[in-house]
Amino acid sequence: MGSVLLAGLLTGCANPGPPRAPSLHLPSLPRDLSADRSGDVVELRFTAPRNSTDKLPLRAATISGTLCRQVGKGPCVTVPGSGGTFPRVDAGGRPTIVVWHDSLPADLGSGPRRLLCYRVELFNALGKSAGPSDPAYVVAGTPPARVEHLTAEGSRKGIVLHWAPSTGDAGEVLLRREGRASLPPKEAAKAESATPKRTSTLSLNDDRTAKQDVVWMSAVPDAADRSQNRSLDASAVLSVPYRYQAVRREMVKFGGRTLELRGELSDPVSITLQPVFASAAPTGLVAAAFSNATSPGVAGPFAVDLVWQPVDDADIAGYNVYRERIDASGAAVGGREKLSPTASREPGFHDATAKANERYRYSVTAVDTHGNESAAATTVLEPSEVQ
Repeated sequence: MGSVLLAGLLTGCANPGPPRAPSLHLPSLPRDLSADRSGDVVELRFTAPRNSTDKLPLRAATISGTLCRQVGKGPCVTVPGSGGTFPRVDAGGRPTIVVWHDSLPADLGSGPRRLLCYRVELFNALGKSAGPSDPAYVVAGTPPARVEHLTAEGSRKGIVLHWAPSTGDAGEVLLRREGRASLPPKEAAKAESATPKRTSTLSLNDDRTAKQDVVWMSAVPDAADRSQNRSLDASAVLSVPYRYQAVRREMVKFGGRTLELRGELSDPVSITLQPVFASAAPTGLVAAAFSNATSPGVAGPFAVDLVWQPVDDADIAGYNVYRERIDASGAAVGGREKLSPTASREPGFHDATAKANERYRYSVTAVDTHGNESAAATTVLEPSEVQ
């Protein structure tokens, strides 16, 4: 009886632990704050927190926040006009990706290079916070010069971009490419005509480019032209609308930290690469005539064999072979005759219809899978060149 009573007492006296203080529902600090400067505009991104500082799920539908800016070792001063409320989750139930923009004042957008840092502070419904976040850094001061007069044109190798040269040490040029393949037609047309605008105050959820395939590329000159004001995008896909912008950047060091400083984006240029560019012409075309005698003193059938170096392009469908009679001065006698009814797949051709003692000019062109025909490789066969 006593042991049962003791067991009951022990069971009823389990230690519940220290009482837990009521949650203040303070939003936890953003852990992924990033800052990127382009021209005189700084873009800041962070993910809205799911939990409070005491690791309990936040219940409020919205969160408010402010932004402060610090120059060098000075105080972090609230950015004028900053402060906004954003939804805790997006329409899909995921934490909101918050995008804010800060237009730098003239004294920070120009002049000597200085270290600039930003911090975000988030508040609960009662205006209480857990303090500012860890900093995100950018470079204040004069940015690299803006890329001017950006143009784009198609080529056999891809899309070629040109821009005006810049004086002095202008920094590296980057290219921003937006693909339009996945956008609905109306939205693609709207985005095609849109020009980036400067933001004078902070804005939220600027996701205009979220639905676009955005690729950043270093400017790579064409192998045939090493100009610093020309770049080839060999990865562009046929029939896909693209929009390009260019920007100059420099890498700036502050102690052990290296930061990127970009200039203002150029005006956009739009282009769709069309399959209208022919390949290079075949090379090394040689014609050899021969006549195999059937018996001593009796001429045999006359023929001409042609060989050439193939074109090293993946989309070559074959080669067209042409022949025309010419006189001693090289003038054509009659029209040019196509010998190959369909494009020849091999880099050679046997002409069994040629006649001895005629002077011929042979020409060979390459044809790609889109029907584009190259310039011609030519050679002349003299009557005396019979083997």
